[in-house]
Amino acid sequence: MDRIEHSIPEREAGWRLIKDDAYRRTEVDDFPQAALFWTNGVEEVSAYVVVYRARGTAKGIFERDYEEEDVERRTELEGIGDAAYLWMPAKENDSYVIRFSKANVVVMMSSRSEGTVKRCAGHIAESIPPPNKGMNRTRK
Repeated sequence: MDRIEHSIPEREAGWRLIKDDAYRRTEVDDFPQAALFWTNGVEEVSAYVVVYRARGTAKGIFERDYEEEDVERRTELEGIGDAAYLWMPAKENDSYVIRFSKANVVVMMSSRSEGTVKRCAGHIAESIPPPNKGMNRTRK
């Protein structure tokens, strides 16, 4: 999870992780999870991350949970994780949402900017080790 927390600030100057009341790292049903928020002072991006024990579990949950959700607003994305979707805002001033899976990790992200959420999703996906390496499930 530490790699994910540092993925955006390490790749883009001026971005930082916000550790306020909304920040949390927990384990639910033995799966590490985190609600994370970053800002550069002008823009914000948030992510909800779940680390599963196995890639197959993450892939199955991702496919099942998002298979039919808001299909009319959803676009498949290439180059972010193993599978990724972008949802356009439902109304003005809503956020763009990206959900993706990579290895044994499922991530849901949002931002008011399509470019920002796509770029930051790419940074997070790059920080997740390949399936044969496994995501570090330990907490510090």
